[in-house]
Amino acid sequence: MKTETYAYVRLMRPSQWVKNVFVFAPLVFSGSFTDVRKAAVALAAFLYFTVASSIVYIFNDLQDVDRDRDHPVKSRLRPLASGTLSKGRAILLMGFLCLILLSCLFLDFKCFLVISSYVILNIFYSLWLKHVVIVDIFCIALGFLLRVWAGGVAIGVPISSWMFVSVLCLSLYLGSLKRLAELRSTGTEVSARSVLKYYSKPLLVSYVQTAQTAAIVFYGLFVVTERPTLWITLPVVIYAFFRYQYLTSGFEKGETPGEIIFRDRYLVGCVIIWLAICLVKIP
Repeated sequence: MKTETYAYVRLMRPSQWVKNVFVFAPLVFSGSFTDVRKAAVALAAFLYFTVASSIVYIFNDLQDVDRDRDHPVKSRLRPLASGTLSKGRAILLMGFLCLILLSCLFLDFKCFLVISSYVILNIFYSLWLKHVVIVDIFCIALGFLLRVWAGGVAIGVPISSWMFVSVLCLSLYLGSLKRLAELRSTGTEVSARSVLKYYSKPLLVSYVQTAQTAAIVFYGLFVVTERPTLWITLPVVIYAFFRYQYLTSGFEKGETPGEIIFRDRYLVGCVIIWLAICLVKIP
């Protein structure tokens, strides 16, 4: 029983839920985190996005189960590929999560539409778009933008264009690095991920470097123009980029950003310091 329960949890990929913290970006940068009601609404949006992302992960695993069985890591860790859970049970769990997601209508209709757009985008991504070169990386980035948008809609705060551009560049960086890590670990075999055959290491390295530079520049412009008191966070952000780059290039990781961040005490320290500065400096 415990093994089966653990398999259900792994099917929803809790290690990936950390990506949904982007929902809180509008709450933090608008200074609304002291508003108990808005903080509660943002937390609800985060939880609903977690449900939505779990639906997407299950759907993706159902589509990729045969390919995952040929993957050196996914064949052991993913419940469907390893045979720990059947497709039927995965579909039942996905249906149950869809019912939970529908209750988001009681939170905010617009927020529900944004979260539903994320689910629809990722259904198309799993079925088709992840096989289209470059578009696949932009789909990953759009997922992060929708998280930020959902957070803003939920608490009724307009999203700054600077924030959108900064998040876009950051997510393109993470998406490019993810593809680079996959290319390094599995090569261009179609069984691993068909789109990898269109990429090369030098090309992805150039994408990573371009997106990293743009993310730092646009974040700097964002805080200088809209939140000048946060200029002190720039060294922390730049160090975090350098540290993350060191970990992913030196140890050929990058497929799971959440696990990398929370397993490295230096990156955890950066997150804590950055958040502490924001809480103190934002009125």
